[in-house]
Amino acid sequence: MLTSTLFVNLLFLGAGVIAGFFLAKALRPAQKDNKSQKELAVQLAETQDDFSNYQQEVAAHFRKTSEVVSGLSKNYKSLLESFASAALHLTTADISRQIINSAFDADKTMNLVSEDNLKPPKDYAPKAPGGVLSEEYGLKEDSSLTNAQHVPSNSELDCALEEGNDDPTLNVN
Repeated sequence: MLTSTLFVNLLFLGAGVIAGFFLAKALRPAQKDNKSQKELAVQLAETQDDFSNYQQEVAAHFRKTSEVVSGLSKNYKSLLESFASAALHLTTADISRQIINSAFDADKTMNLVSEDNLKPPKDYAPKAPGGVLSEEYGLKEDSSLTNAQHVPSNSELDCALEEGNDDPTLNVN
């Protein structure tokens, strides 16, 4: 009886070792997934830090650009004031009055294009019936045309121009 109990205990011990081996093997990829999740979390944190640093660099760049443009504006204003004061001292009284009057009228907007000079855009297409903009242009009723049409050479086009061809696009002046 002692041997049969010992044999049953050894059998259960072997079965437990085999079951533990397969259980450990099954749980091992889950541990690898945890490691890859930790690595991904670290990568995410690094990427977020990099992005935050990039945003700060962009904000600093725009602040600096704003300061430089502001300084440029101040320098331009002082240059204009310098030109105006020099012009007042170096020109005649009439021109000085015109400069002063233009400085007081600076708030009025300058119209570079008067409404009297506005014209609709010109149509440069030839004014011939059946011209390039016509819907019938280039359409022929002839059914003898095939897919292998003849492409004229430059010399043939020159001859056609000299002969006075009816194509309105060739007669544009």
